Amino acid sequence: MGGMRGLTVLIAGMLLLTVIPLVGGDTLFSFVDGNGSDASQFGFNVTYLGDINGDGYDDVAVGAPYNDSGGADAGAVYVFNGGSSMPSSIPASGANYTNYSSSAGAHFGFSVSRAGDANGDGFNDVIAGSPAYLTESGKAEILSILSCEKPPKITAYDLKDSTGASKLNKQIDVNYTYHFIVNITHPNGWDKVDYVRIHAWYDFGSEANSYNGTLGGNTNMFLEYENTTGTAKFILEWPTGGEVDLGTCTETYINSTSHSLDFSFTPMYQFRHAPGVGNGGPGFNDLNSWNFEINVTDSGGRYDSVRDEFGVYRYTYVYAETSPEGTGSPGDTVSMTSSTLHYRTNAAFRLNVSIADLSDGFGHTITADNVWVKGGNIGVFTQFAGSGSTNAQWLYGSDTPTYESAPLNGTEQNISLDWQVYIPAGTLGGTYTAVVTYWISQV
Repeated sequence: MGGMRGLTVLIAGMLLLTVIPLVGGDTLFSFVDGNGSDASQFGFNVTYLGDINGDGYDDVAVGAPYNDSGGADAGAVYVFNGGSSMPSSIPASGANYTNYSSSAGAHFGFSVSRAGDANGDGFNDVIAGSPAYLTESGKAEILSILSCEKPPKITAYDLKDSTGASKLNKQIDVNYTYHFIVNITHPNGWDKVDYVRIHAWYDFGSEANSYNGTLGGNTNMFLEYENTTGTAKFILEWPTGGEVDLGTCTETYINSTSHSLDFSFTPMYQFRHAPGVGNGGPGFNDLNSWNFEINVTDSGGRYDSVRDEFGVYRYTYVYAETSPEGTGSPGDTVSMTSSTLHYRTNAAFRLNVSIADLSDGFGHTITADNVWVKGGNIGVFTQFAGSGSTNAQWLYGSDTPTYESAPLNGTEQNISLDWQVYIPAGTLGGTYTAVVTYWISQV
């Protein structure tokens, strides 16, 4: 018999994989910018760090390469520590550690990764890229947990009058004392706080306007708290021309990380009128108002800021220093002595003058149409058409009405006025007087 051949049986194997679509998966927790208006691209890069602070929980880093905190598109890296329980949503301001680039356009945080323990302190570090640093030369930085300190935080602020009433989004008076109250916390200790600055500016009807220290003494203000030398001090940086007086400013210790600052100031007479307030804050939402920004900066360049606004009541006054006098005979045109007119105004204004008929008190008159005046915008002697307000002459502005802009500098303006009077033939001798009236109207 022939040999029996072996029987080989081939059984095709099969791998069966069932894929179940993930629909509506649970989000354990999320990290959010918390300020969608700054286009920081928070979350552009996210990396797992492991446990960088030794608390037994893993941590994460989030890059925001277009963050503007240290300059336009400078970038930022946020580190969030894990824990036994986490909220459903954590804003960027809730990061445990934050590092801002101070180089505008660097895009710091474009790439973020774990670097291991680069400095031998027992904790993992972070490496972050700034590909556009120094006009795209690029830079990579290793950040230890110490360099990723949490930024300072403005926890409360207000603008108050001497009674303690809030004046945020309300109007204040010139020549009265007010107080910016700012409460600040720095998690790493108050000694980390370098500057607290308050910039305020009249917006001239556009929220696109910003603080400009050279625009005018009554349209800008810059108050500063400096804490860089170990002895803190308050400074009025602007204006320098006396249009704001710095009062007695105080610093109140709350605890080792939190202080309250009181910036006391008095706006003087031409501090610009700002009627457009009332919508409520925070932020800039009223035109023709005073905008302000409070900014706190620490020694590492980290900062926090808030914005709001207030208004200023109208203020004006006018008075004549002397009365013009002259002597002449019938038929003469008499040049009177000059008079000086003083005025203040903190808004666009019109200023005019009128005169009554001259009288000797015994029923004899020289009518007002025999009087000429020159001064202000009246460059040549101009005759009054008659007496009273209906025949007033506009020293500034017109009855269109056209308004002059309020002066930008100085607390008082002066006009020298010249006068001429024609004494009609046949006028009886005597002393003739008339009431001269000046008045200012504002927008």
